[in-house]
Amino acid sequence: MSVLSCNRRGCSNIMCDRHNHKHGYICDECFKELVSLRIFRVHEFMASHKGSQLFGQGVDFNKLMDEVFPNKEPT
Repeated sequence: MSVLSCNRRGCSNIMCDRHNHKHGYICDECFKELVSLRIFRVHEFMASHKGSQLFGQGVDFNKLMDEVFPNKEPT
């Protein structure tokens, strides 16, 4: 029987309910952080060390989304 441990680097939580075929298991704590930070680069988040504060500091989400989905000005 598996312990279903969180696949985020540095996270030791087990018995995770959420699973993705590409990223593996994620605990509720990491999932809430992922959602609150509005991160779309899930692979980078999962590779970041839990508690590293890599994400969420100085990130302007609106600017980020403008870069992801640039506004096509009428020509």
